[in-house]
Amino acid sequence: MIDNKFNIIRYLAGMTGFVFDKDVLQRIAYDCGVAEVTDYSELAQEDKDRCKIALLRTILETPYSTASHTSKHGEWQEQIGSQSLTAAFREEIKAQLKKLAQKYDDEELLEELEGMDTNLQWMP
Repeated sequence: MIDNKFNIIRYLAGMTGFVFDKDVLQRIAYDCGVAEVTDYSELAQEDKDRCKIALLRTILETPYSTASHTSKHGEWQEQIGSQSLTAAFREEIKAQLKKLAQKYDDEELLEELEGMDTNLQWMP
């Protein structure tokens, strides 16, 4: 049975293909001013975009690989595997962030993205 009641934390968890800790999702909800939202219709497109920006920035600020997690109790088992972030995927995330930053004229984010160059260069 599907729970039709809107939950902002579950909504944020579904915005990307990455698994986030509940505390991270709560922080993003508070930081983006959507923690008290109880209905999907209360979210403006800018709210959704700001949340996505926060999630994508969190991905870029994490290590290239995250550990797996397993919980067991008797026959019940919950398992979350590790996730890896390749340089190419980091560039895709940066491109998404750049597009969103340009949409909202966020110069600070654009400058930050320019400083996140993942390309290797030979030093003379």
